[in-house]
Amino acid sequence: NHIEPARVLIQLGYLSFMENNLEQSEQYFRQALEAFQACNHTDSSLVLEKLANLYLKKSKFSEESMRIAESQ
Repeated sequence: NHIEPARVLIQLGYLSFMENNLEQSEQYFRQALEAFQACNHTDSSLVLEKLANLYLKKSKFSEESMRIAESQ
């Protein structure tokens, strides 16, 4: 099944996300999204949700970094 590699990419993206390796996580999620979108698969929405969570986490890290820089 050609969908299985994309599902593996989601799992790799999630593991990277949990390890705060957000850049690598984003790459995995984007590759999975491309694969799902290429065959018009419904799991595209799952990947979009994971990307949204990733961008939210990146935003929070960015805000925290700015506050730390301002306090120094």
